[in-house]
Amino acid sequence: MGWELTLAAEGNIAALLTKEFPALRVIPLKGYRITYPNKGALFIPKILLQVPKILHSIKNEHQWLDHQLDNNQWDLIISDNRYGLYTNRYHFGVWQVG
Repeated sequence: MGWELTLAAEGNIAALLTKEFPALRVIPLKGYRITYPNKGALFIPKILLQVPKILHSIKNEHQWLDHQLDNNQWDLIISDNRYGLYTNRYHFGVWQVG
């Protein structure tokens, strides 16, 4: 259909996307890097302790997107539940998927 797609990821996910879609550009975007406990009883405390890191990641990815929008001509952004991937620039569409 003539669309030009750009993917954003890091590490193993970026490698997988590059392998599965070799013709598409993959740009680096740091993940949240959340860790999970081995035992279910510790799940909530472990996640709560990571809230500051998660909020920092959300802020960073929002700044990352603003920088990317300055350097790319994108018409639409589709996000897989990354809370910082939003923009106040009225002419872009941002969809949350997932």
